[in-house]
Amino acid sequence: MKVSKDEYYSLTKEEKANLIEEYMEYKDMKATGQHISTKSKINDVTHTLKAVKNEVQFPLGHVAG
Repeated sequence: MKVSKDEYYSLTKEEKANLIEEYMEYKDMKATGQHISTKSKINDVTHTLKAVKNEVQFPLGHVAG
């Protein structure tokens, strides 16, 4: 987790803003309805965090490699 945190902090302000914007769009798309179960919310958050982690790791790992 520390590696991802360090990678996030090394992003430019524009890259961070893009990640946050993409996350918000994804969150809005996935969270429809008022009666979403707790399990469903947890699954959505887990999936979203994995997607964000992949987005952060790919560009930085690609440049470093």
